[in-house]
Amino acid sequence: MNYTVSTIEKIDERFDFNNTSKYIKSIQLSLNGFSYIATNPEESTHLALRHYDFGTEIPIKRLLDIVADLFKNEDILAGYHNHINLSYVSRPWAMVPEMLFSKNSINNLLDINYKADEFSDAAYCKIPGSNIIIASRIPTKLVNLLDDKSSKLNIIPHQAAFLYNGLQTLKHNNNERAFFMAVHDQFFELAYFKENEIKFYNNFPYNQYADVLYYTLAAMEKLEVNPAHSSLFLQGNDLVKEIIPNEIKKHIKNVYLDNQLYKEQYTYHFDQLPMYKYKLLTGIYRCGS
Repeated sequence: MNYTVSTIEKIDERFDFNNTSKYIKSIQLSLNGFSYIATNPEESTHLALRHYDFGTEIPIKRLLDIVADLFKNEDILAGYHNHINLSYVSRPWAMVPEMLFSKNSINNLLDINYKADEFSDAAYCKIPGSNIIIASRIPTKLVNLLDDKSSKLNIIPHQAAFLYNGLQTLKHNNNERAFFMAVHDQFFELAYFKENEIKFYNNFPYNQYADVLYYTLAAMEKLEVNPAHSSLFLQGNDLVKEIIPNEIKKHIKNVYLDNQLYKEQYTYHFDQLPMYKYKLLTGIYRCGS
């Protein structure tokens, strides 16, 4: 079954293909691609990473066919798994303090800003190291497809993984405050952290690079943050490597590619990858652990 424009993979020599079920699979899915890492839970070591690029946005039915094929025929994904963390990249989200959260209110929270969707399930998780619950949506058919592939299936809102990574980057760089951006194919996420707390999160659609700059500077103005004295960490698709930084650097003093990994060990092969493109996977793993 041919469905990719390109496939990127890095697999450590320690990876045991005869015992793939024991590894935790953390999966990032969208209508544009499929990525995952396989992690040895005993050592919290990431041993394999694969990314399938579809080249363009595909219909959800086509995505379901691809996922079914991968879990039937791919050498790492075929078979039954002990633990899968699954994240679906899309815009719907809601955020609420843990003390105010009620599982029965998830759909009501999501329906405030996004129209009701009878074809999707609501998912939620707590951001590790915080008191914040993030909720999002995932296609019901996708959950049903993978529910019988693993004894433990965790649905992780990608927003939670993104925000968790931001908290970790601040902590390890001894920064008191910073902005973080994750750029996807049709929208981007923006978050602001101050003193280890999430002060702002939202995501915005964009049609051109100027939209990204406009929404970012507007958020900084609303938060009363001076762009000339701010730091911005970038992750996501290839736009964050060249085009977007070149424009943003005209206004924001410190702009970085967010390539660093924390807590988990990983194969040296990962150093050969642009980890700003795949960092969300490590956050998905940690949120699902």
